[in-house]
Amino acid sequence: IINNMSIRQQKVHKRQRNKEAEEDQRKRRKFGLVLSTKSEEERVDLHVVLTECRHNLLNPTWEIRHGATLGLAEMMIGLASTLTKKCNNNNDIRNHLSRFVEDCVVRCLCILSLDRFCDYANDYIVSPSQEIAGQLIAVLYHRWLNDNNKNTLLKQLYILAHHQIWETRYGACVALKYIV
Repeated sequence: IINNMSIRQQKVHKRQRNKEAEEDQRKRRKFGLVLSTKSEEERVDLHVVLTECRHNLLNPTWEIRHGATLGLAEMMIGLASTLTKKCNNNNDIRNHLSRFVEDCVVRCLCILSLDRFCDYANDYIVSPSQEIAGQLIAVLYHRWLNDNNKNTLLKQLYILAHHQIWETRYGACVALKYIV
């Protein structure tokens, strides 16, 4: 269809697609507002929010990565006691939750190893995404991971702590700081 359009029609079509994409992104950013309302019509499924945050852990924009990591950390702290009680009787939910937590840990390890955004203030270095990813890893480590996965995580952090690139070493040390 696009090949049969004039150049002007193609540009109009492209603008419409961009406008739809912007509208879709605006709706996605609105999750926090929707969650805070008490109306039944605007309830958002927790699974949708957790999945959206998990996907945003690898977003190229550091602010979105930072917000998703912060949101996941807070939700996983709050859900630890509630979901573990409900999951004890249901193997399917427990397996799904275990895969979700493992995926979040892997994505946090990606943030720790690949994130290069650092802010230099006086003699200090601050990396917001790595700091919050380290906190999320600590929450998942202490409240959600089994012993086998804990050992695997510590081995991976050890590998990252001996990496050539200093930002990667810094990220591993941040995570270890919050785990200890």
